[in-house]
Amino acid sequence: MIGIIGYRNHSLKILNILLKLNYRNLVVYCKNKNNLRTIKNKVNYVFNLKELKKCNIIFICSPSNTHFKYIKMFSVN
Repeated sequence: MIGIIGYRNHSLKILNILLKLNYRNLVVYCKNKNNLRTIKNKVNYVFNLKELKKCNIIFICSPSNTHFKYIKMFSVN
């Protein structure tokens, strides 16, 4: 399972690349339901970061100042 944190700009580019490569089980974390952009039925949107802990790979495509927080959160068992 591949997770993506973010829903615009860079995350959208990564998501489109993965969809073109026919990856399945894509999970996108979106902080706010109002900002959600639905892209086909191949993508699962989640609104709780803990759901991304099941992912094998996580792309952090959020603003740079949030990266450390996410890395720290996912590196703690």
